Amino acid sequence: MKDSRSQPQRGGGPRSSPPPQSSSLRKQEEKKDSILPLPQDTQQLVKKTKSQCENVGLFLERYIPWDQERGDLTLKETKKQLLQHVAKIPANDLAKAIQALTDRAEAMCNALRAGGYEVKGFRQKPTWRLIAGLGGASVLETAMTLHPVYGLPIIPGSALKGVARAYAEAKGTPQEDIDAVFGPERKKGEKKEAAAGKVIFFDAFPTTVPKFEPDIMNVHYGDYYTSKGTKPPADYSSPTPILFLTVGKNTEFRFIIAARTKEPKSAEWVAKAEEWLKGGLKGMGVGAKTMVGYGYFEAPLKQSQGPIAPARR
Repeated sequence: MKDSRSQPQRGGGPRSSPPPQSSSLRKQEEKKDSILPLPQDTQQLVKKTKSQCENVGLFLERYIPWDQERGDLTLKETKKQLLQHVAKIPANDLAKAIQALTDRAEAMCNALRAGGYEVKGFRQKPTWRLIAGLGGASVLETAMTLHPVYGLPIIPGSALKGVARAYAEAKGTPQEDIDAVFGPERKKGEKKEAAAGKVIFFDAFPTTVPKFEPDIMNVHYGDYYTSKGTKPPADYSSPTPILFLTVGKNTEFRFIIAARTKEPKSAEWVAKAEEWLKGGLKGMGVGAKTMVGYGYFEAPLKQSQGPIAPARR
């Protein structure tokens, strides 16, 4: 069988060639009993333009074949090929989405500063791999938090706020400072509503082309977990490999925080939030599987020049 990955990409134009599809994935899509779970007119449009798609979110959430004969998604046959296909989306296509998202973020920051609000931002990269939203709802069993429009991997601001707060509490920060930045938490039994903090944590997004890397985790005692302990975690149990997608190291992310109000101490609160967020990213990690090394960040050796660093080769 001819390996489609060995085919050369066409050149000479401003647009890179679409990523090659594996033969097994192509055969699944060509089966008469395999369709996309979309309206019929949308299916026809997708079939004509799918090879040009540059949005990761569409591949992972909309372009998954449905087997009419079996009445389920063709996960076992296509999940591996689907993740590999996403990992090969041309860098130039992803760079255009990054540029658009960066332009919007720059406009937002400029508008906030013009309005008198304190804004800070910095860039860091994972020391190894990153996976945010692994346990999210997905027909692929595992998920990744993606921007709803551009399909780029993001780290939700709520997750960043959580790791910054955890770091501040771990280092013994006075409670009044924590309440000021993050907002006081409502204690059990209290009727008052939780108040917003003085600082806003925005979603972090990549400023360099993300390198997607398929990964795997093995559930060795699946029967034990699914039976709620009625079956023993024995050596004769068969491992269940589960594939998932990660963002590889050297993918630089931009983090933005801003003051919610224009009071005199706003600059102080934003500076504290930045310190705690950097400490949490370095010492605690963010996202899933931090206990095995995922989600830890460090400052890049050299800050990228401009909104986007050179695309990967």
